[in-house]
Amino acid sequence: MDDIRVRDLFGVRIADAIRFGASLSRERPRAAEGLKAVLAGQAGRESRRALARQDGLAVPPLLILSLTHVCNLRCAGCYSHARRETTSELPDEALHNLYAETDALGISVVMLAGGEPLMRPSALDAAAAFPNLLFTVFTNGLLIDDQRAAFFAAHPHILPVLSLEGGRDETDARRGAGTHQGVMDAMARLDAAGALFGVSVTATRANLQVATGDGFVDDVWRRGARFVFYVEYVPQSREEEALALDAASKRELLRGLRRQEKRRNLLMVAFPGDEEATGGCLASGRGFVHVDVDGSATPCPFAPYADANVADGLAQALRSPFLAKVRAHHGELGEGIGGCTLWSNKERVASWLEVGVDAYM
Repeated sequence: MDDIRVRDLFGVRIADAIRFGASLSRERPRAAEGLKAVLAGQAGRESRRALARQDGLAVPPLLILSLTHVCNLRCAGCYSHARRETTSELPDEALHNLYAETDALGISVVMLAGGEPLMRPSALDAAAAFPNLLFTVFTNGLLIDDQRAAFFAAHPHILPVLSLEGGRDETDARRGAGTHQGVMDAMARLDAAGALFGVSVTATRANLQVATGDGFVDDVWRRGARFVFYVEYVPQSREEEALALDAASKRELLRGLRRQEKRRNLLMVAFPGDEEATGGCLASGRGFVHVDVDGSATPCPFAPYADANVADGLAQALRSPFLAKVRAHHGELGEGIGGCTLWSNKERVASWLEVGVDAYM
């Protein structure tokens, strides 16, 4: 499948997700109206991306932005914690400029990650100035008080996505005692404020049945969540590879999501999900690109190698020779262990840099 069809297909899926949120006018009228405005601009964004392609610039529909390595939790197996470092964060002015250029280039969604993105509140406040650009905030939820819940309700283009591992036992085992109850409290605040929100699950072979089961799905739906993201676990060591989804469990995940969408008025998303349908890895600008804490433009969060930085401008970073090389060779990498073929082939990916790079192991 050629890259143009990949981007078009991925863009259609993003538009469908925004359309779903905009349809919730009875349940979340303020949020639905805000997302209708976002949806109305999608055709123009697709056109801008198409024009950029004609100029040789690969602008993806999705930008993943790691705001900080700082976090208030120490979750077992956390990738960000495993490679946490003292790298300086992009200053607030640079973040605002990045949002502005993202908006202008026609990117549809900015996925804010960490660390814990709510530990950098100024980044969310800056996002409020771009109401036609959709932001999803992947957070552990423990910092969502009444004031922050009201903020999300007032800015429906900024969607909080709260992390769970399944039920209380699964969540507290990985994230620490009391975390599950903290997330439940945050969901109650968001629901009371009228904010649209979702939950995310790190999908492993250990929690797959619970996290796609009727009990879990019904519980988060009753609490007001309308989006559920399943992010495939990427092991950080050979000992953890047994937790990663294999081909059979990936198929089981997708079947479970389709079944649950028929049961409840929920949008269920697997990430990266059915990469086979999109011709392989979507990273490096084929479907998304990642900007690290220091502004480095990397193929994805699990391939922390870069030869460009958004401090020189996002458009310039997207013209990175390294990113282009990953796109050109993505079909050679095959299926990865867990959710990331780039991580499984990290030595080869790193070798494509024209200069040396320190790989985070």
